[in-house]
Amino acid sequence: MRIAWASLVQSWQSQDASAVNEAVAQLAGVLPQVNAALYPSQEKLGWESWYVGAKNMTWVWMIYLLAVILLVMAVAYRWRTARGLGLSVFALAFGLHSATLILRWYVSGRWPNTNMFEAVTTAAWFGGCLAVILEILVRRSPMRGLFALGSAVASMIALMCAHFMPLRLNPGISNKMPVLHDVWLYIHTNVIIFSYILIAMAAVSAFFYVIYRIGGGKADHVNVGGAGAIMLSTPAGESYLSESKSSAGQIFDGATMVLMELAFIMLWTGLVMGAIWADHSWGRPWGWDPKEVFALNTFIVLALLVHVRMKVRDKGLWTALLALAGCGVMLFNWIAINFVIVGLHSYA
Repeated sequence: MRIAWASLVQSWQSQDASAVNEAVAQLAGVLPQVNAALYPSQEKLGWESWYVGAKNMTWVWMIYLLAVILLVMAVAYRWRTARGLGLSVFALAFGLHSATLILRWYVSGRWPNTNMFEAVTTAAWFGGCLAVILEILVRRSPMRGLFALGSAVASMIALMCAHFMPLRLNPGISNKMPVLHDVWLYIHTNVIIFSYILIAMAAVSAFFYVIYRIGGGKADHVNVGGAGAIMLSTPAGESYLSESKSSAGQIFDGATMVLMELAFIMLWTGLVMGAIWADHSWGRPWGWDPKEVFALNTFIVLALLVHVRMKVRDKGLWTALLALAGCGVMLFNWIAINFVIVGLHSYA
C-alpha cells in the first residue's frame, strides 16, 4: 500500500496521467486487504461512482423550476390544468429527490444530515414530504397547490445552492465528526431543519399575500387559523375556506398559518432537544453560541407572530410580514452563522 501511495504521489507531482491511473488502480487493489469487513463493497462503490458522475443529482432543481412555473400559473389564474400538470411535475421532482436521498444514505451508511450539503438537501426533502401530506388533506380546499408550490420553491433554491456552490456546500461523502456520534443528531437536527424548511415554505405563501395586498386586495384573513381552516367547519357545516366565498387573501393567509403553526411547534421542540443534547455533550444546556442565539431569535419572531395576530386588526398583513421576517432571520442563521461567524456549531 505504501508503494502504491508513493507511486501515486510521484506520478501526480510529475503530471503523468497514465502513471496516476495505474497507481490508483494498484492502490484500489490493495486497500480492501487492510480491513475487508469495513471496506465498501464493489456494488456500493459503483453506486457512489454513479452518484458523483450524476452531479449528486442536484440538477433536479430544473424539474422543481418547471413545477414552480406551472403551480404559479395555477395560483394566479386558477387554472386546473396547470395545477394538475404542476402537481405531476412536482411529484416527479420529489420522487427523484427521494431517490437521491436514499442513494446517499445507502452509500454513506448513515442518514444524510451531518454537513451543510446534506442539511440543505435533506431539509428540502422534509418539506416535500409534508407538502405531499398536506396536498392530500386539502385536495378539496382552495389551498390546494400552495403547499406543493412552497415546497417546490424551497427545494429548487436549496438544490440550486447545492448545484452552483459546491465549494461552500461540499457534496463529498465524509465521516461524521466525533461530537455527532449521538442519537440526538437524528432527533434534534432533523426537527430543527424540518422547522426551517416550513418557515421557508410559509414565506412563499406570505409573499403571495403581500403581492395580493399591494395589488389592491382587501385586508382579509382566515378567522380560525391555518389548522382550524383544515379541520373545523362553520356552524352551518361548511368549510371556513371555499372556492366561491373565500378571497385570495384568505387562502394565502390560511396556507401561511398552517405552515407557521407547525414551524412554531417544531422549532420550540427542536430548541428544547438541542438544550438536552448540549447539556449531555458540552455540560451545559445553553452557552450563547451564535447558532443557538439565532435559532432562539427565529423562534422569538414566530412567537411574536402568534401574539401580534391575536391583537392587531390587519392580521393577514402582519402575519405575512412576520413570516417573511422569520424566514430572513432563519436564513441569516444558516448563511452568516455557518460561513462567517465561528461557533461550536460551525461544522453544521
